Order: sequence, then structure tokens, then C-alpha cells
Amino acid sequence: MAAYLRALPTQGRIAIAAVAIGLTLVLPRLFVHVHVAPVHVDAALRWRAPAARSAIVYGSVLVALLWTCLWPFQRPRSQFLDVALVAAGLATPFALVDFAPGGACGVLRHLGYCFFVGTAVGWGLLFLLRALDRGDHEDRTVAWLAVGVASLATNLALQFDCPDTGAMHRLTCHATIGLALGLQYLGILHWRESRRQRRRERFMGKA
Repeated sequence: MAAYLRALPTQGRIAIAAVAIGLTLVLPRLFVHVHVAPVHVDAALRWRAPAARSAIVYGSVLVALLWTCLWPFQRPRSQFLDVALVAAGLATPFALVDFAPGGACGVLRHLGYCFFVGTAVGWGLLFLLRALDRGDHEDRTVAWLAVGVASLATNLALQFDCPDTGAMHRLTCHATIGLALGLQYLGILHWRESRRQRRRERFMGKA
């Protein structure tokens, strides 16, 4: 399956990833209960304007990360741009922690569940992005680009779905998802490398 996905043209691979991100944002809305209350027009406009600006920043960084993450293999990469985008992807959830109204989405009503649900969804996106990537899967920078995409997508969904809209909650249980994904993924890569090295040493010992 991974070989088939990597054989697709760049536009096709980006389209698949974009659909997965869209589903991450849309599907939870089917289970969200939002309390509708009369809101003064001026107050609504004051909320929507900064929210729209923040959403545009979120979306712009997410698109840039996605394109760079699935950058055509034959084209040269900019290490500086990659690192800058990784930093932006991890920092954006912390910088724009409070711009959406939240909602009551099933299991997310329980304290802290959003971190575990967000991390699980993020892993799903991360696996898909790595399966779509034609490059070297040992490249840490490219791995962090995929982490940035997964982090932004899950954080954007939680902004509208998690009932706890407190800034401290969003900082500790939402924004940290990207760091958790990155550290977990690096841990897996380190474990794989150590295992491969031990196998190589055993083989050389037998020889």
C-alpha cells in the first residue's frame, strides 16, 4: 500500500493528505453539541475578525508544511526553510491558543482526554504522511515537518471541538500534542536504529 501511495504524482499525494486533514476537521463536527445563545452583532463581529485572522495564519502554515513535507523527491530542499516551517508548525498552537469557541464533543468532555484523542488522531495523520513521502524516512527534519502538519490539524480541530476553552488547558493539553508526537516518533526511530545496529553487530560477530 505504501509503495502504491509513493508512486502517485505529487499532486495526488498532496490531495490524499489534504482529504485526510479535511476529515480530521470535519468528522468531529458530527458529534459536537454547541449551545446557541443570542449574541449581539457587534460582539460577534469583534470575535470573528481576530478568529478569521488566526485561522488564516493556521491554514497558511499548515499548507506550507504539507507542501514541503511532500516536496518532490528530485528537487533540492532548503534546510533553512524546513527548520523554519517546523518551528512555525510547533509554535503556532502555542501562539494562537485561544481563537475558536470550542464545543462539546463526546469523550472530549472528560478532562485531558483531548490530549490522548488528539495524539491518536495525530499519529494516524503522521503514518499517512510518512507513507506518502518518497524520501529518506530516517531524515529527522522531514519527520518533524510531518509532525507539524499533524499537530496543526489536530489543534485546529480541537479549537472548535473541545469544551474546555481555558488558555491553560489549551496550552497544556492541545498545543503540546505536536511536541509529544515528535518526541514519540524520534524515540521509535532511535529504537529502530539501535535494533538494526545490534543485528549488524551480531552478524559481524558470526562472520
